[in-house]
Amino acid sequence: MVKEKLHKQLDGNFAFDIVQNLDENNPNIIALQISAKEDTAFEVLFHSVNDGTPPSFTDVFREKEEAFRSNFSRAFPIAKNYSAIYHKMGHAALSNLLGGIGVWHGSCKMRSHLFSPPDSVKPYGPLSLMSAVPSRTGFPRGFIWDEGFHNMLIHKFDPLLTVQIIGSYLDMMNIDGWMPREIAIGSEAEARIPGTFLVQEDWVANPPMFFYLMRDFISDKELFRRYGPELKRMYPRMKQLYLWLRNSQGGPKPGTFRWHDRNATTNMELNPCSLASGFDDFPRATHPTEKEYHVDLRCWMAMSSSVLVDLARQFGDEEFLPAIERESETLNDVESLDKLHWSEDKQQYCDYGLHSDSVKLVPETTPEGDTILVRKVLKEPQYKFVENVNGYSNLFPLFMRILPANSPHIGPLLKQMRDPEQFWTDFGLRSISTLSPYYFTWNSKSGSPYWRGPVWINMNYFAIAALKHYSLIDGPFKEEAGRLHFELRDNLLKNVAMQYEKTGFLWETYNDKNGQGEGNHPFTGWTTLILKILSNTY
Repeated sequence: MVKEKLHKQLDGNFAFDIVQNLDENNPNIIALQISAKEDTAFEVLFHSVNDGTPPSFTDVFREKEEAFRSNFSRAFPIAKNYSAIYHKMGHAALSNLLGGIGVWHGSCKMRSHLFSPPDSVKPYGPLSLMSAVPSRTGFPRGFIWDEGFHNMLIHKFDPLLTVQIIGSYLDMMNIDGWMPREIAIGSEAEARIPGTFLVQEDWVANPPMFFYLMRDFISDKELFRRYGPELKRMYPRMKQLYLWLRNSQGGPKPGTFRWHDRNATTNMELNPCSLASGFDDFPRATHPTEKEYHVDLRCWMAMSSSVLVDLARQFGDEEFLPAIERESETLNDVESLDKLHWSEDKQQYCDYGLHSDSVKLVPETTPEGDTILVRKVLKEPQYKFVENVNGYSNLFPLFMRILPANSPHIGPLLKQMRDPEQFWTDFGLRSISTLSPYYFTWNSKSGSPYWRGPVWINMNYFAIAALKHYSLIDGPFKEEAGRLHFELRDNLLKNVAMQYEKTGFLWETYNDKNGQGEGNHPFTGWTTLILKILSNTY
């Protein structure tokens, strides 16, 4: 077929003419074989004969490369005392994050109580999404909270690109304010997602990382001035997103919130997951009920309400402003937070719910002869704080900077962060304390530990940014926050750079015992935040 469609005219420039006078449709493929020795480089330039003399690819490439490096140095000024591997890692982080940006058109699959019949699955769309991805090989699709982290980096390099990306996410919003959490649009994307995660349910949320990102735009006056008109167009949907979260993820008491996706009937998980929270297998109350509430979501809502107040003021939403100011004041009230979530016994912030301190997975044989793991409850659950869990979620009052600088609770939290038995490692903060019975435990027969020990860079970024914040404002813990900021930053940079030099990859997680990269790789999603940590731009 290729022979019939193509006529090869070999000359000194290796030019190929496409034959146009065949009866069939014009060809759309050119086959070219090149035989070369090792260490050979070649360029392929395609242009129309009517284009005239094309520019030199090498010249254009060098020009673009220089522009990239210049913009990179402006956005991420890396200190000169760092060795070449740090600079190489930084360039690779950003370029691979940007290289993962794609555009999808089509529909995703959605389930809703409002459908007929209820909870049936239907297409949601048509949608058009522009997004970076966590990993082109492992997770080649958009995720709402991941994209907030991605754009903490992207907006420093290309703010307009961030505006376009976030705008495309907000365009997926339904009339209530819901957006799909994990977006597989079209058959190609669907083929790369496990069936368990394919269908999106319109009562399931995801952390509102877009508000954390928007705080960066608000705090930079020049950035806000330049992109104010675009942000103003986004504002109604940001507002609707917040209202949907408040109304759909509410808890049993005023000021409480819970992730509404946990399975209350399964006995196949040690502790039912919450994909909505982004923390997947991070342990919550062992027996999900409507009476439980989660400290991380309370903090997300407090932070988001503060950002929404600023946006409402900037854009003159006088009708909404008094109500959101009152709501934000309530959600950021530390007395209320402490009453609902602070454990005086454990000196930590906690979830609340129906919880047993003793559960385990035991093997059972099915009638078919298969071995399964089933949860056994060894101690009756009670409504109480979930005190045998201390991990990233418990640090959110610090991460979201809700605690005032003089809060007496900052001291215990910093002490736990620096404790090698709790969070501290030579490679970053681990995701859960070694003192918790859930540390590196499997959640099901196929559920290996995910947020139960490994070091995650996005949460360490939160920690680094919060420590720097508290080190810059007067308070009794200013010096300690500054010291931890320096030590944690140094540990993270050394290990991620060492693993990059050793393997050539950024990784999804890092082992808390030896620092080795684990999970998906290359993982050039939120692990690329190491560049912001390296350049002190947070």
